[in-house]
Amino acid sequence: MISITSAEVGMKINEWHRHIQKFNVTDAEMLKYTKAITYYKKAERKIPTISDKIEKAEFYFKLSEVYYHMKMTHISMHYAELSYNIYKKHELYSVRRIQCHFVIAGNYDDLENHEKALPHLQEALKGAELLKSKNTHIYATAFFNLGNCYHKMDNLNKAARYIEQALVQYRKINSDVLPQAYHDLALIYFKQGKKEQAMDCFRKGIRSAVDFKDELFMNLFEALDVLYIRNGDTPKLLNIFSRLENGKGYPYLEELALLGGNLFDYNGKIEDSIICFKKMVYAQKQISKGECMYEI
Repeated sequence: MISITSAEVGMKINEWHRHIQKFNVTDAEMLKYTKAITYYKKAERKIPTISDKIEKAEFYFKLSEVYYHMKMTHISMHYAELSYNIYKKHELYSVRRIQCHFVIAGNYDDLENHEKALPHLQEALKGAELLKSKNTHIYATAFFNLGNCYHKMDNLNKAARYIEQALVQYRKINSDVLPQAYHDLALIYFKQGKKEQAMDCFRKGIRSAVDFKDELFMNLFEALDVLYIRNGDTPKLLNIFSRLENGKGYPYLEELALLGGNLFDYNGKIEDSIICFKKMVYAQKQISKGECMYEI
């Protein structure tokens, strides 16, 4: 057998994943999705020839991330566990162990099984606390992911506490996650009826979105303005929906349409509520279509 390393495969995964994150459609297509996964599966057959276990773990971890972003949940979980089982035997790879917990928890969240996500996120935070002086970003992300999970569980008090702590850390390093953290905390405060705190996060979040040229969150802050400050403006909200009708925007469109539908329903605006719920179903179908593209 010819011995190989995973470096080249890892570089290709990183390149492809970068194009996906940027939604650079032309470049992503050039790498084609299905063919790329086919190459990864072929590369996996070479895994027995790799003698370095850490290289194997890196290969599995990269695949777990790719499949996670493609919403191929169970496959992602499988590779994350393979990766974690190697990393847990090597003390020096504490960051990767934390990241494996993030991926596993993210997959549980996608399955709406938040109770199973929590232990992984709590374990990640425990590990991140040991690294807080060296790796502020992962420490902040551990808080943020816990807050996000509690938000999905509708435990708004705990969600707010964790995201508040995440913001403290993200501000220290001026992270580009700030727009999202401010947005999520503003939304939680709005849901709790804490108008003053919500408006403070809203204003700071818009400034950070502008500073980072984050168009996605500029749109999402505009949606918060429509729903919670201007008390609903359906044509304007539909205009925002249209801006989110793309690969990166569909998951946010799904959540936003659900939020709008519930708010309009609560306020007795039944027709507007139905419009939002129809848009939510549309976004779900688009997400599902995207997932089907990658089945092998």
